[in-house]
Amino acid sequence: MKVVALSLLATSLLAFPAQANDLLKKLADVAGATADVNSARKIATLVSDNGDYDTYGSWQFKVDDVLIGADGEWQSVIGVRNLQDYRMGMVVSEIKAALITADGETLQNWGELYRASVSGGGAGLEKLPGTLWIEPGESARFRLRFSGSRGIKPVRIRVESTGATAQSRTFNLN
Repeated sequence: MKVVALSLLATSLLAFPAQANDLLKKLADVAGATADVNSARKIATLVSDNGDYDTYGSWQFKVDDVLIGADGEWQSVIGVRNLQDYRMGMVVSEIKAALITADGETLQNWGELYRASVSGGGAGLEKLPGTLWIEPGESARFRLRFSGSRGIKPVRIRVESTGATAQSRTFNLN
């Protein structure tokens, strides 16, 4: 039975990639995984501390992944945790991220929050609508896209909070 189901799924992926991709995205959201027919390529990895949350005012952030999307643009997957005892909303203006090259050139992300479980190029990413609400003590993940980053070679990523107690941390990439 499993072989038949897998065979049907594989046939669907080949015959109807757009519909299959939508199904995979929905399944990935349910499972908390990343799935896409045209998934992003992991190019850089964090040297250390990638699994640790750092406190930035009312939030804790961690960098889960730094990669190149199918369109050649850099992306990062960020984890965020609500430290307050009440529900808080994360919006893109509360976090600033920058890729830094060996020459010190920086490329800021000032754009949208995207669903972490959907990968691929910019056109295939799914924007999170407005505010990402997070309950007390709970965490969530989102994806950032660095427009105009095609062809650059970052050696570090800096993550900053932009609230009243702005803080930042820089992570080395290899």
